[in-house]
Amino acid sequence: MLQNTVTVAIRDYIKGVQATILIKMTDYATPENFEAWRQEAKNMTVEVLRHTIQDCRNAEKAMRGWNPVKEGFYSDQASTYGMELMRRGGKK
Repeated sequence: MLQNTVTVAIRDYIKGVQATILIKMTDYATPENFEAWRQEAKNMTVEVLRHTIQDCRNAEKAMRGWNPVKEGFYSDQASTYGMELMRRGGKK
């Protein structure tokens, strides 16, 4: 849906030439995001998982009251990494 996407303009100055590239990004977490996070989490150490979860929670807090969709995105991301940590017997 167009309302659920953000068009991001990236300006790139290469050899004095300006180019604009438009990329469609979803605001919400997609099934592909969840799968990528699950695969990535499998390769993280417990220490890295804990740090990443905290980082996601900080980003979630930063979005609170400003962008509820992104707040949910980071919450989903933290929860996905948290599930891997719990699967390994770690504590959140």
